[in-house]
Amino acid sequence: MEKFTPVSVANRREEELRRLPWRELLEMRKMAEGNQQLQDMLSAYEHGAWAKETVKDNPAMFIPISVAIPAYNIYKQVTGSGRSNPSLKQVTEGYAGAIEGLKEAF
Repeated sequence: MEKFTPVSVANRREEELRRLPWRELLEMRKMAEGNQQLQDMLSAYEHGAWAKETVKDNPAMFIPISVAIPAYNIYKQVTGSGRSNPSLKQVTEGYAGAIEGLKEAF
């Protein structure tokens, strides 16, 4: 996997980041351990990819994931936990991924 920086991630088009598989994004986040800026940049796409792949594999997960997306963001806001800061981008990418997964399932 390529070496990346906040600049190299920021220079990628959103469509490219949205197409990456969840495991690849997860690995990128693991490699970015300790770099809050990279965590915050990658988290929305990783959350979206996870939602997409989970719903695609099991469409019945659409409803629980739809509830969990904002709940997790609120949890992170209240507790201050998580590798990334909560953001509206995480919510929108999560929903976009879940919807895309539902479309791909059928």
